Amino acid sequence: MKKTLSDYPNLQQQRQQLLQQLSGLQELRRGSLTEQFLMVKRQNGSRVKRGPYPLLTRKQGQKTVSLRLTDPALVPLSATDSSPAAI
Repeated sequence: MKKTLSDYPNLQQQRQQLLQQLSGLQELRRGSLTEQFLMVKRQNGSRVKRGPYPLLTRKQGQKTVSLRLTDPALVPLSATDSSPAAI
């Protein structure tokens, strides 16, 4: 049985909410926004994990280019908002 739009009552409302959120964005960039962690060696020889650091990864020609975002204005997502459902 083929489903119709009436089978998804909240779909139109969710679509409108997403469109409204997208219209508020000032800039879109192609790529992936991920978190980077670094393993750092201390003076006593122990290792500790540092991070997370926001990292923008994208293709530029034939190469993959990564840029660590240090300016908070460039990182619109917090750790709680980075789930696919929130984007």
